[in-house]
Amino acid sequence: MEEYAAHLKEAGVPPYGVAHITGAMVDFQNGAMSGADNNIEELTGRRSMTVGEYARAHADLLNGVSR
Repeated sequence: MEEYAAHLKEAGVPPYGVAHITGAMVDFQNGAMSGADNNIEELTGRRSMTVGEYARAHADLLNGVSR
């Protein structure tokens, strides 16, 4: 996680953003975000994306590639 945090800092992410993102990643790795509900679908009529689906759909953005 330290290497990831360093990369975020180098990319210009402010300290509060680095703390939030790395904290969320630790929670994700520890299964804290493994539960599921249907709140998004009930509110929007569309199923929410998994983290993996979001990452694949936005790979260019997440990897800093502009189109």
